[in-house]
Order: sequence, then C-alpha cells, then structure tokens
Amino acid sequence: MAPRVLAPLELSAPGGSVPARFDGDPTVAVRLNRHPHLVDAARALTPATAGPDRNHTWQAASRMTIEPRPEGSVLLVQTLHRPTARAWSLRAAAVLDFAAQLESALG
Repeated sequence: MAPRVLAPLELSAPGGSVPARFDGDPTVAVRLNRHPHLVDAARALTPATAGPDRNHTWQAASRMTIEPRPEGSVLLVQTLHRPTARAWSLRAAAVLDFAAQLESALG
C-alpha cells in the first residue's frame, strides 16, 4: 500500500448502536470513515464466524489493521475462509479490490 499512515489504524467491531469504524490516527481515520462503503467492505472481509452451515462454524477474532512501516503502510487482514459452490475461498480478489479502494481513499 503506497500511502503512509503515521499511527496504526484498526477497524473496530460494531457493538449495539455503535457501527464499525476505523480508529487510530485521527486525521486518517476521519478520512476513511467518510466512506461508508469502504467501512462496509472492510467488515465484509473480516467475519468473526464462518462455516458451511449453522451446525459447523469456526470463529476467529475479527482483525483489520493498517500499520505504518518505514517502507510504507501495510494492510493486515485476518479473515476466515468461506464455502463456495466448488471449494473454500479466502476471497483474495476481494481483499485486493479493497486494498485498491483503501489506497484511493487515502490518496
């Protein structure tokens, strides 16, 4: 990811009446949170549960972080695989599409 952030940003988990949002570097968080479609896409990529049906599910902590590094910012996404018609998928294409949207929003 090319644009730099000065402090880590993390996608918060929604709770009660509080929607998910990016928290951390105030300037960058405000910029990202102005794009509801971006926050919705981030939440879609970080499910806390997944599985083939209601009786067989896996759980993991939801995590999406943007970390500053000397060489540039790094997007970290912890996601669960999802069943598709033929196999399991981590939705790598959706992660790459999200990264491109994120770069554009950080502009």
